[in-house]
Amino acid sequence: MRKVTIINIIAGLFYYILGMVGFFYSFVLVGLFGIIPDFSKTLFWIYFLVLPIIILILPIILKVVFKKQFYKSILLSLIAVVIYFILIFGSSFGIEKYMSNFTIEKWNNEEYCNLRYLMLNDLEEKYKLIGMKKEEVIKILGEEYKKNDKCIYYYIGGEWLESFYYYLEYDENGIITKVYDNLD
Repeated sequence: MRKVTIINIIAGLFYYILGMVGFFYSFVLVGLFGIIPDFSKTLFWIYFLVLPIIILILPIILKVVFKKQFYKSILLSLIAVVIYFILIFGSSFGIEKYMSNFTIEKWNNEEYCNLRYLMLNDLEEKYKLIGMKKEEVIKILGEEYKKNDKCIYYYIGGEWLESFYYYLEYDENGIITKVYDNLD
């Protein structure tokens, strides 16, 4: 049986301490500000609970089951960490790309209401809202929230204490005259 060297101990400590800290902060940052939790709660828990646990025990699995040397297990696990982060960023990019295309179904899907802000550019390109009747807009965007007698608005997303809305002002004839949001 081979002796445990100081390099193996340092590599193991380095991997586990940095791994736990890295996964914790990625969980916090993406959980609070990322697009994944707004898109799918299941995907969020897989990415930020299940996969990190598997990756953290991967060196032990490689060592015990596949009889790899410990430092090789750590190196292979670091490759798994890199693949993990590529997967997260790739998924986030894919979700953002998917949600940036406006469809009436996506807009009116309650699960995606926090991601409506991504659809605004495509919505405004597909539909020339200024000049449309208020009733036509309601057919496209669904039931509105009234702000006052001259404006309707739709929830398009939010962060901790701030909600964002898409405003459509209309004149006395019910024609949309101005559209804007409070994202800035």
